[in-house]
Amino acid sequence: MSNIIREPRLEATKFFKYQIEKNALCIHEFFKRVSALQWSLSAFVKYIAKLETGLGFEQLFKVFVKSLDQICVLFVVPACVRAFAQNYLKWLEDTVNVTAQAEAYRAYITAPAVPTKSSTSFSEDQLPEYHTQQTDRTYTGDESDRGTDEDVQER
Repeated sequence: MSNIIREPRLEATKFFKYQIEKNALCIHEFFKRVSALQWSLSAFVKYIAKLETGLGFEQLFKVFVKSLDQICVLFVVPACVRAFAQNYLKWLEDTVNVTAQAEAYRAYITAPAVPTKSSTSFSEDQLPEYHTQQTDRTYTGDESDRGTDEDVQER
């Protein structure tokens, strides 16, 4: 049986939408823009990757930990959020292999972008035509792309 410790999550539903105040010092913008419910190392890494900062994982990890450390000592932060930050730091210390995470991060930022649209793309004026083809299975395109007579009969 493995001894994997589950990643801490904020449990106080009242503070799920909590964000650090904009004028707080020594805390990364992630914690000021993203709700506390979503605070995690992976969410932080994805947030930074979208910004294309060019930072390595080790640097990101240090910034994340430093921000959580600061959250732990700010008395304006609700106690349950501070406790979550402390638990998360403990979890990171006990479970995160920084070297393996750094390799995974390098793979993540160098991976080719996953296309978000299907390979079939249409201009706005072609969409109604495509929709008609899909709903009543009649062909409405021009003669040049109809294919052979056998293809037309199959449609």
